[in-house]
Parts: sequence; C-alpha cells; structure tokens
Amino acid sequence: MKNSATINYIRRTISVSPEVDGTIANFAEREFSGNASAFIAHCVIQYLTCRACRKVEFEREKDGCEEEAEKSA
Repeated sequence: MKNSATINYIRRTISVSPEVDGTIANFAEREFSGNASAFIAHCVIQYLTCRACRKVEFEREKDGCEEEAEKSA
C-alpha cells in the first residue's frame, strides 16, 4: 500500500524562457544526472532554508538593536 506522500503529487505547468530552460537543463545534467525535477526541488529547498536562516538572523539583529537602545536609555 502506498502512503499518502507517494500519492499526492502536485503537478504544475510553468512557462520559462529558452535561456532559463537551457540553464535548468545544464545544471540538472551536471548536478543531478539530467533530472530537472530533482534540480528544481533542490533549488526550492535551498531557497526556503536560506529564507528561514535570514528570518532568524533578522530577528537576532532586531533583538540586538532593542537591547542596545535599552542600554543607552
């Protein structure tokens, strides 16, 4: 029996320029043996990870600025 993760695929059709298509194909060939879907999934995961790190970093900087303001007062 398949679990729900293997059944529920989200498929979308996207339009990209020939230049972007070529870039995806080149990187996919180099890094993922030509598997463009794996390359795109990797890019999305990297983006989300970096976004989460930037959010944490921003919160730390914000907290640091508030602490500095309290020390100055």
